[in-house]
Amino acid sequence: MGKLFVALSVGVLGGIAAVAQSGAKTLYNAPSSLQNVGIHDWLQARDGTRFTERMPVASTGPFTLHIRSNRSGFLGVWTTSDGAMLTPVYEGYAGHLIEASSVYVVPAEFRLSRSESDGRVVVLFARSQTEQVRDAEAARRKLDGRQPFIVTEFDDVIGPGLGTYVVNRVGSQPGVVLPLTR
Repeated sequence: MGKLFVALSVGVLGGIAAVAQSGAKTLYNAPSSLQNVGIHDWLQARDGTRFTERMPVASTGPFTLHIRSNRSGFLGVWTTSDGAMLTPVYEGYAGHLIEASSVYVVPAEFRLSRSESDGRVVVLFARSQTEQVRDAEAARRKLDGRQPFIVTEFDDVIGPGLGTYVVNRVGSQPGVVLPLTR
């Protein structure tokens, strides 16, 4: 049986600590809130088996990275090892247009990174193309500034909900740095 782990970020707004919040999966699936902008990602083996980077099967690689968002917007995916952008540009600008609830499969095969020097994969999602960035370092800087508002939940229970949920509770960009390399 899988385990469910919730990592909550707590920020200070105007000197008052942020109140308790729901898990990222609940926020991601909330039907009416435009504030909860989120992504859901998982890894998938060639035989179709789905898993997260925390599960033992992930060490076997190679696998593909699947990303779904709960809103329409622009997705950017980069590697830190060589700086490659793994999503196509949209009309000459950074960020690949994806529709809400559609699944984007990153066109590369991955394995787990053993250390930061192996590289990472940086994912950044934005509702507006003007919020997107052109490289992994800029994406990491944006994510660092958003930490108080980002909620992450790992669902390792085998089934359609399996994966990592990352939600920005104030409508700004959600994103994640994954321990993956090509």
